[in-house]
Amino acid sequence: MEEQKGEFETQNEALRLQIFENTFFQLLTTLNSSINDIDLVVSTRITKGKDAIKVFYDRFREVSPQVDYASAYQASYEQHSHEFAHYFRLLYRIFRYIDESAPNGKQHFYAKIVRAQMSEYEVNFLFYNSLSHHGQKFLILVNKFGLLKFTNISKLRTMSDMAIHQTEAFDGGEALRIWTSQINEPKAP
Repeated sequence: MEEQKGEFETQNEALRLQIFENTFFQLLTTLNSSINDIDLVVSTRITKGKDAIKVFYDRFREVSPQVDYASAYQASYEQHSHEFAHYFRLLYRIFRYIDESAPNGKQHFYAKIVRAQMSEYEVNFLFYNSLSHHGQKFLILVNKFGLLKFTNISKLRTMSDMAIHQTEAFDGGEALRIWTSQINEPKAP
């Protein structure tokens, strides 16, 4: 009887994992489709997908460094939200699903699968999105899963923006190491 109970629990656990993974990979497929649907039309030229995200991010970066990041991000968001707001909402839902539904102890494994698919422009855009009022809920997951590990600090609006995020968000990545070494560098007399 005890053996049957153990087998039943093992089967039940395998079924829960299968259901989770089926939904997880379907969400990834939806995310990739959503990214491919992002487009930027300038006269006769169409830029799509991750290339369009790069252009949107570069436009955001071009806003004067004298304008604080929150105002610059809000202006960019208002101008292009119809193109990429759904991307951030879906990305948030995927990480929330991982947090709430992944098998215990496996949340970071699945989060890293998603993080590995993000371009440096997506990561850098997430850097600012999670600090805006649009991404407030996302910030908790950004920190929990170290989603900014692959931030390209040379492509932030300003180096000082690194100080805005908690160190957990960088998951010990290169960006954190470089920034920490620069702020700890002795100043020349």
